Amino acid sequence: WRTWSVAPGISGYAWEVAQPRAVVLLQHGYADYALRFVSEHHQLIPRLCDAGISVYAYDLHGHGYSAGTRGVVDVRQAVADHLVARQLLATSQSQPLFLVGHSLGGLITAASLLSNPTGVAGVIMMSPALPQSFPAPLRGIVNLLARMAPQRAVPLPAAPEAGLSRDADYIARATADPIIYHDQVPLLV
Repeated sequence: WRTWSVAPGISGYAWEVAQPRAVVLLQHGYADYALRFVSEHHQLIPRLCDAGISVYAYDLHGHGYSAGTRGVVDVRQAVADHLVARQLLATSQSQPLFLVGHSLGGLITAASLLSNPTGVAGVIMMSPALPQSFPAPLRGIVNLLARMAPQRAVPLPAAPEAGLSRDADYIARATADPIIYHDQVPLLV
């Protein structure tokens, strides 16, 4: 792979194949990072490359190797970054562009697509973190708290890694990975 520049402070990566049939923009989920899709997540990136598909991905602000407060995600900024990444690919690639989003990356991908549906051949969302329907007053309170204290943690009943999988070995690898965000989820996500 090679580095790929999306925006200042963002660590981006490109796995380019000779004569690609298609291009994928992959967006990881909360607490995760793009390079894990090489060795984990069923080795999705090598499998796509083996199928003749070039893959581009980047770490969200505050995740992986990107700059920012660990674990804090401004979804509006993340969607803006995704739109920039899509534009970069649209101007540099002629193959069909597919968007892949996992968990929070699925939400970001969906919002990016709703903001601008042009130039996308298809979308794949894996366990997307699509918002539930909350009553307006509760949504308003949470949004206000997130703006006032974005790094304030939301208590969780278990460690974030516990809900990733039923595979104990996978959970152990995720728990031992120092690049994954392991703390409580902040209000601004």
